[in-house]
Amino acid sequence: MSRRVPTRERRGGRGRTLLIVLVVAVAAAGVAVPATSFATADVPRSSGVDVVDDGNGLVGLDKATTVQKNSKERLVTATNNADEPATVTVSLAPNSADGELYCGGGDCTKQGSETVVLTLSPGASADVDVEATGAPTGSIVYDVTGDAGALGFELQRSASIEPGNGKGSPGGGVTGAGGNGTGGGN
Repeated sequence: MSRRVPTRERRGGRGRTLLIVLVVAVAAAGVAVPATSFATADVPRSSGVDVVDDGNGLVGLDKATTVQKNSKERLVTATNNADEPATVTVSLAPNSADGELYCGGGDCTKQGSETVVLTLSPGASADVDVEATGAPTGSIVYDVTGDAGALGFELQRSASIEPGNGKGSPGGGVTGAGGNGTGGGN
């Protein structure tokens, strides 16, 4: 007598196989496509802030174009054009020739030899002076940062250094008609 082994009926076998194939395909596609990201985006938007020259900005700047070496001279005048108080920081940039900044008037605080902080009420102005002490030529490069209320700004400007007759320069003192550094003629 032969014995028969009962067999099971396969129900849904084809559907289950299709489901497994789809899951494997989706997983493989996810691994095959690399993850990407971006550092910047260009998103069009409108702004209510106009681009203006330095004198008409939130804080207006009247800049010197040149300064003499070894002479304390005005570097920049800052004027608060906003309707609320402004704080302005002027600092020598790392790529600047050697120099020292000074308060030239107004509500000003000197922070070391390379930084000056101005506190300006609406409409007020204050000067920042500089003494270029490094190379006889080059540029005094300075950063100007600040805020007036919720608006802030950050920029970099420069002034060329011209040789001067101050301390440490050849001839020392004031050169007169004779050109011998004594202030008088020959």
